[in-house]
Amino acid sequence: HESTALALRGLDSYLFPSSRVLDVGTGSGILALAALRLGARQADLCDVDPNAVRIALENARLNNLDESVKAWVGSVDQAEGVYDMILANLVADVLIRLAPELAKHLAPLGLLVSSGIILPRENDVIRAMEHAGLKLHARKRLGDWAALMFSHGSHDSEPEDLTDD
Repeated sequence: HESTALALRGLDSYLFPSSRVLDVGTGSGILALAALRLGARQADLCDVDPNAVRIALENARLNNLDESVKAWVGSVDQAEGVYDMILANLVADVLIRLAPELAKHLAPLGLLVSSGIILPRENDVIRAMEHAGLKLHARKRLGDWAALMFSHGSHDSEPEDLTDD
């Protein structure tokens, strides 16, 4: 799906080695497992659906990555500490609702990769994240979908538009 592809592109562009990553709304675990394959040291994942967590853990085991994964049924509000990267491939309404918790668990120099956003809802998500104290760092678009990358840092320049032409 376009939203997953966008999240993977953001992950591939910005993940640095030995990162601690959180995948919120993990589904099958594809983003968390990709982060580990790209060099993350730890991937925590959560989903409100117990079946999604079970499937994600099974996928981690099948890929010999289960020792680097911690998972729980629930959401970001149950996370412990801060993360170098947070992956949230969720619809706009859920991203907006979770914005304060996402900001709380993002490390000072970390990056939030939010995807699953239909283009007409981009500005709503940006406003919510800015209200939570985050600043738009970059954006990517594919078809009718957008991925927005946020950080705590202040940026004097315009956000990067990383959309393929």
